[in-house]
Amino acid sequence: TSGLDIQILSPVDAMKLTLERTRAGKDTISVTGNVLRDYLTDLFPIMELGTSAKMLSIVPLMNGGGLFETGAGG
Repeated sequence: TSGLDIQILSPVDAMKLTLERTRAGKDTISVTGNVLRDYLTDLFPIMELGTSAKMLSIVPLMNGGGLFETGAGG
């Protein structure tokens, strides 16, 4: 964890910080619950790629298998 900036913030403050880092061109990993999931899976691919249609989401399931989503998030 040396050199990492790890913060636990309210959803509003976390979103503000994430957007500030995105504007500055910094790599950012945000960990959220379902509240922001759909917002984030649409917003950041659009900002990075100009579309969310190129989004690939892979979610491993605890008992094996997975959920796979391509195209727009949500």
